[in-house]
Amino acid sequence: MTPGSDVTLRATVRRPGPLTNHFWWVFNDTSVLREGTNTVSGSAPVTFNNDLVLTNLEAGQLGNYTFLLSNVVAATTNAYVVTPPFTARLAFVDTNAPVSLAIELQGTNAVIRWDDSPVTWTLEEATDLTPPPNWQPAGATPVLGSGRWEAVVPVAAQTNKFFHLTRP
Repeated sequence: MTPGSDVTLRATVRRPGPLTNHFWWVFNDTSVLREGTNTVSGSAPVTFNNDLVLTNLEAGQLGNYTFLLSNVVAATTNAYVVTPPFTARLAFVDTNAPVSLAIELQGTNAVIRWDDSPVTWTLEEATDLTPPPNWQPAGATPVLGSGRWEAVVPVAAQTNKFFHLTRP
């Protein structure tokens, strides 16, 4: 997430009818942000989408968002049986953090590596850097392993290849 982003958290509940359940969206285990009741009177299965919409994210909105769901045991006494919670963590990501590209020649292949990051990168290549360079997708599919991306690109003898990472 980046500052100013909009996020929708969705908890989908599918149950056979009839039923009544109560739900809560809780922030950092303390603040109830939204609560409501899903009710079905017929016997057909039904799906409920319980959305929590967060707009224009700021630092104060980062943290744990937990969805709680219950079956009503006794509505008159507010007694509920709560199912295990689902929690999502929201955090800002620095999408401008530098990424180091390592290139090693192994025989007739260029082995290119870079650290995994929250940003999706595309490896591109060019045979000439004369402005404007004609960057094209590299001739290899990167593979993620042990927290690093690696692409093995064939390089023909007596040719130049230049590489860079770009955001799609």
